[in-house]
Amino acid sequence: MPHNRITRCAAATLMALLLLFQSITALAASPSDIPSGSDAAVTSPSDATLSDSDVSSSDVSGTDAPIDLDLGTVKAKAALLVDLDTMEVLYEQNADEALPPASTTKIMTALLVMEAVAAGELTLDENVAADSKLLSSVPWDASTVNPRLATGEIMTVRDMLYCIMLTSDCAVCNVLANRVSGSVEDFVALMNSRAVELGCTDVNFVNTHGYPAEGHVASARSLFLITQAAMSYPDFAEIVSARSHTIPETNKNAERRLTNTNSLMVGASSYSYLYATGVKTGYSKSSGYCLVSTAEKSGRSLMAVILGAEKVADEEGKLIYEHFTESKRLLEWGFNAFAWQTIAHAGFSVTEVPLSGGELSYLTLVYADSAVAMLPVNYDMNTVEKKIDLRRTSAVAPVAQGDEFGTVTLILEGKEFATIPLIAGGDAPVKKGLDPTVLYIIIGGSILAFFCLVMAIKQARSRRDTYGYDPVPDPAGDPSTYRYGERPLYKRRGRSAAVSRPTYSDGGYYTRRDDQPDEDYYAYEEYRREREHNRRVAHEQKFADQHPPAQPGPIFPKNWRPPGQQGR
Repeated sequence: MPHNRITRCAAATLMALLLLFQSITALAASPSDIPSGSDAAVTSPSDATLSDSDVSSSDVSGTDAPIDLDLGTVKAKAALLVDLDTMEVLYEQNADEALPPASTTKIMTALLVMEAVAAGELTLDENVAADSKLLSSVPWDASTVNPRLATGEIMTVRDMLYCIMLTSDCAVCNVLANRVSGSVEDFVALMNSRAVELGCTDVNFVNTHGYPAEGHVASARSLFLITQAAMSYPDFAEIVSARSHTIPETNKNAERRLTNTNSLMVGASSYSYLYATGVKTGYSKSSGYCLVSTAEKSGRSLMAVILGAEKVADEEGKLIYEHFTESKRLLEWGFNAFAWQTIAHAGFSVTEVPLSGGELSYLTLVYADSAVAMLPVNYDMNTVEKKIDLRRTSAVAPVAQGDEFGTVTLILEGKEFATIPLIAGGDAPVKKGLDPTVLYIIIGGSILAFFCLVMAIKQARSRRDTYGYDPVPDPAGDPSTYRYGERPLYKRRGRSAAVSRPTYSDGGYYTRRDDQPDEDYYAYEEYRREREHNRRVAHEQKFADQHPPAQPGPIFPKNWRPPGQQGR
């Protein structure tokens, strides 16, 4: 039908225009137009969003077995576990309670000696003589080296520090205190003032060695701060990490062999801990068993402080010193239950801002740097909060990769952990226009397609005006005379007599006049039908003449054989 023909032509033309436009777009988007950082610039936030699957438990704990993060209660009056790399408190129990520290006091004494050495007031190789008054100033049952330091005995400052930190000699503390400050009293005052400088609040020293005395107290947190300062001196760290030490012969005594009282450091002990690196034990009836210990494992360093532990007997009657067992359990728990975890990856998408004048409608902002935190191995990364502060809420091309747009603050457990700049994840160049040649192709193709559409419409209208399309049949028509799918032709209705319509007169076409009767129109229709009928009859006859039917061949009997082959 003419209307279907017009519809098909229009659809084909539109399809050709669409394919042409797509081809031109592909030609215009050459590889040189794509920015080098486009991979980061177009990354969807959901693709970069870091989920829990990015950090597996086996990666951070070194074991596939599940880890019990519930340490429970430490069997001591006070306990503290701190990660020395981040200064994060991993565990605390009554950490600020003032308790008798016993011989852990000697850490402060050794710290002041090391600071005096650093200040040039004395050297570690300087010889110091023991005064009888200083030796007799400590109680007879105070801990000491074996044999005791004799009056007038000369020993280096280094060897005296070994006597203090390994065997917990109280008399040597007074000898060194007198050498540093001129008197024991002034040294004790220096201990308290230095503790305040370090940030210790629940501490009060009465003597240099920690022998039980009224008002001589310190908290687990204060001992941590003091030990942290002392461990910053390599010579101190070397001394406390020694399992044993030999003091050469002096002017009063033969060679001495010192063994560390910290059983975590002694390989033959049942309390031995392979990763232990120090520091100091302490005991008195009033304080109980105390221990400040450090350990290093897999590149991490921890410090544990135990105050007021007890000595108990197991089912077999064997004594168990819980300041060793609890320190070991606390350190091992800290290594297994916590690990470094990345909470922000440099280059990962954070948010997007609208982009105008560029190839894309948005610009992806990414982390400028990475951020890691010491967290439990099963920490839910989805709980990390992000506080975004943008200086620009939109962007205009061109934008270079690395341009800063603001900052993002990471919040862990309600506390601000780190602030990281937000930068553009990729280059965003200005959107380029079409090449003139491509533009000419588009215009030329559009004109050609429009011309084809116009010609198709004109042809369809011509056929309509020639044959008509009114669905109302002509009563005078005889459909039985139409052959080969020829549809009957009808007189058009519902139009003004002044409208021109084609008709036939004297064997030719002409425009019907207003006074032309309808009889001439029907006469033409009858002539046209007869002409078409004769044309088809002639075509059939010509086809029959050119393709005569095949003549039937000879008919042979059923069992016929060629001559010479009969009987076979």
